[in-house]
Amino acid sequence: LSCAHAFCSDCHEDCVEQGSTCPLDRESFSEDDLMQLDVSDGYLGKRRVACWNVFSGCSFVGPVAGLLDHYKECKFHVVSCPRCSSSVLRSEIAGHCRNDCRFPPAKEAPTCSRALLDYDHIEKASDDLKQAMLKTSEDLMFLQTSLNQCCESVREGERRSTERLEAHSSALAEPIAGLAALCRRGFTEDRSVLDRVAVDIRNAMEAASVDSKLHFTQELCSQSERLVAITEQLFKSVRVCCGPEALHWYLEGWAGLKLRAFKSPQKAQSPPQYTSGYRVSQLIQLHKDGGRLRFGCFLEIHPGENDARLEWPFGKTFTLGILHPTDRRKVISCEEDASLSENKLPFQRPKDKHNRGYGNSFLTTADEIERGGFVRDDTLHLFLRLEP
Repeated sequence: LSCAHAFCSDCHEDCVEQGSTCPLDRESFSEDDLMQLDVSDGYLGKRRVACWNVFSGCSFVGPVAGLLDHYKECKFHVVSCPRCSSSVLRSEIAGHCRNDCRFPPAKEAPTCSRALLDYDHIEKASDDLKQAMLKTSEDLMFLQTSLNQCCESVREGERRSTERLEAHSSALAEPIAGLAALCRRGFTEDRSVLDRVAVDIRNAMEAASVDSKLHFTQELCSQSERLVAITEQLFKSVRVCCGPEALHWYLEGWAGLKLRAFKSPQKAQSPPQYTSGYRVSQLIQLHKDGGRLRFGCFLEIHPGENDARLEWPFGKTFTLGILHPTDRRKVISCEEDASLSENKLPFQRPKDKHNRGYGNSFLTTADEIERGGFVRDDTLHLFLRLEP
């Protein structure tokens, strides 16, 4: 509906009969405002649901596709006692009757709050992130301490060098003064020579002081460059191992791509980026199907710096889709679980080039994208997200 609530076809018909009003927020709607959501059987089959006997104590939570098989074998079915009409677990009805109905009836088990499960998952991810941030902070503190120690060593070396130079200067001052006195006593003819010697000595002392300071300055610069390189490598490692939560790609030139697709199938690929340690990219495909253009979206795995430390074959759940430029509640997406795919070839560790793409070859159509307002300034905003 226009209020962002979704209903099945039966509930929708009932809402229309009751005056075309949403039962959740009392907002009225018209048939022109409706957006039909087509959900594939494969997508529904991967949704995780609880057993219908959850109120009787069954803790099963699994995919929809396996719910019926579990329900047939579930040990928490409740039946009515033919004597006392109490609700008793089917597996305990015989004992209940043998004990003259003194066996306690089945009790409702507290349901498992999905919100709590989600909170525990988020809390665990938050703790992991805090640990990684703490480790990074400790490494940076260690680098800062090393830099401070290096600077202190350079200052100490410069101080000792200055002291030695001053000591040499003091030791040479007396001979120079003596030579000057000797010149003043009568050796006028040698005075110019002695003056030149004194100047040479002073120049040598000044040059030695400059060379010493230059040496320590160069050493300090070298150490600083090394620490900067180590810091950059550390942040690079953090980026490679973690990466952003979601990758965003702004596909420009939508109108031209669409026009070319009516003549021949068109593809476009995003630049590779790191997320969760994997180097991945998005691939979109437009090809003509009758009078419409089918839009497909795929994940491609590229060779990366961190591949030797990653788990192969790739087995994470990922989401591909299109974001609305102004309304973040509007999204066209598909979720794929690589661990459930029978085709493992796209998820093997890549060698020299990227693997073949895996995703949804018919996510939507070009007309639906434009009618939904997803194109802005001839640009389409796509995203790729890997689950932890």
